[in-house]
Amino acid sequence: MLSPPEDKRPIMSARARRRLINTALTEHPVARETMRTYDAVLLFSRNMVQWLDGEGLSEEANLVKSVKPVILNQVTWFNTYFRK
Repeated sequence: MLSPPEDKRPIMSARARRRLINTALTEHPVARETMRTYDAVLLFSRNMVQWLDGEGLSEEANLVKSVKPVILNQVTWFNTYFRK
């Protein structure tokens, strides 16, 4: 079946376009692996703080807590590295 001429095609809304991009990103292997690594780093940081507190090293635990993580999701990550 032939596509309609460009001027007759429906225009995709910004919401639909964003939903399409988000869906594609969740399925992209590089984005998936990056998010898994990001989650592992955050979990490691939390575990390290708990361990330091348990060992009586609260000052060191506070230093680790003071490092604020970068808020990251797949869309911001993709836009940072692929939309230049």
